[in-house]
Amino acid sequence: AHAAAQKALAISPQTAATQTAAGLSAFRSGELSQAERHFRTALRFDARYAGALWGMTRVSHVVSHFRSAKSYAEAAYRSSPQDPILILAHANTLKLAEHIAALREALA
Repeated sequence: AHAAAQKALAISPQTAATQTAAGLSAFRSGELSQAERHFRTALRFDARYAGALWGMTRVSHVVSHFRSAKSYAEAAYRSSPQDPILILAHANTLKLAEHIAALREALA
């Protein structure tokens, strides 16, 4: 995955998708500052790119910036409300009946 992300960066570095792929690769390698840099670059190309917003959620959570993580997660869900991962993440922020209804939606 890392080699593919690096190749994509060399070919087309000016897209949110490519920067997000590089950010995910860096995140999985434990290179949090590099991952954050790629996700932020992706968001400069497309401020509503759900993959980059979710990447920033994950980075923020790992470094204990929980308010930022929540804000990024909410933005990611608003950008891509049909994404099963984001539906589940959103569901886990809700309480009681809303939580159950959102979990059912995620499983549908």
